Amino acid sequence: MVIDPWGTVLTQLPDGPGVTVVDLDLDRLAAIRAELPSLANRRL
Repeated sequence: MVIDPWGTVLTQLPDGPGVTVVDLDLDRLAAIRAELPSLANRRL
């Protein structure tokens, strides 16, 4: 199972062993990370 930061399931295998592949939209991932309120208070 591959899930994005908002909890949306991007791909999922049926029960049992296997491999799944998903194309990641890195621009969308960056936008989601910019919107995550918990990351705004992050200390480096």
